[in-house]
Amino acid sequence: MDYVQPLYSESLDCLKREAAKASPLIRQAAAEKLNQGERICPALFLTIVKQHHQNNTKMVRYAASLEALDLALQIHRSIERSASTSAETTTAILAGDFFFSQSLTLAADAPIFIKGMAEIICRAVSSEVDGPSVNNSDIRLWRKNYLRKLSDGYASILALSATLAGWCCKMEPWENEALAYYGHYVGLGLQLKRELKRCQRESDAVLKIHNLNLPLIYVLEHSSYQKHFLALLVKESLRLNNEKLLQEHQKIKPEIYIEHIAGNCISRARERLSLLRGSLAHDAAAILNCFTAIQLV
Repeated sequence: MDYVQPLYSESLDCLKREAAKASPLIRQAAAEKLNQGERICPALFLTIVKQHHQNNTKMVRYAASLEALDLALQIHRSIERSASTSAETTTAILAGDFFFSQSLTLAADAPIFIKGMAEIICRAVSSEVDGPSVNNSDIRLWRKNYLRKLSDGYASILALSATLAGWCCKMEPWENEALAYYGHYVGLGLQLKRELKRCQRESDAVLKIHNLNLPLIYVLEHSSYQKHFLALLVKESLRLNNEKLLQEHQKIKPEIYIEHIAGNCISRARERLSLLRGSLAHDAAAILNCFTAIQLV
């Protein structure tokens, strides 16, 4: 973050000013979500453009635009996982829509940004459609669809941030492509690590079809108690601390599978970064290499 200051702070201030203009109904929710943002997208974008572009005001606005899009996607994903119909959820939906609007408004003078964002939104929506279903007990397909969901719904936003930075720097098409793949693999690897952390939260949580994560899907796929767990899942009476489920988790060790995939993502991200040697400022290349150290997350 030190490397991209003060542009990084300016991009957040830009979003805060916009959030302060929101309707009183969602102003507080928007401010809270903004404070919970991960800031990875603007940091990645600004790291690449810092040494290549003189129009800092425009770059700050674009970085804020990418953060707004990431926030909007996060909000809508969290609502999908909760499957709640409360007034609080309605407010969250409106806050998410507000950030979608801001992301497009802040990048309105760059059609390529708008096109890229529209594609990401479309992918994110599509990735939620083919989730686990009680009408389909093929858990192998659940896992494949979930991996696609991670790829399209989580990793694509970092791919967009990286390749749009390349566009702003007037890089060659092959360089933009390398940046896109780099961002995608970093984003996918990072989200796979988060999947493992989700298993450690709310140990007494009731598991439902819509809030399963990849480690749990993997356990269900390879468990000899699969039919038993599915029956409990349909009845919404399967808990994360179920004794048999915990035993199966320890036996199957889904973390090995996920660590393997995440490791492949890290390696591929570094391969793409190596292609850009000479295309990026030395400091920027070193910072981007730090993004691949997601085994520390």
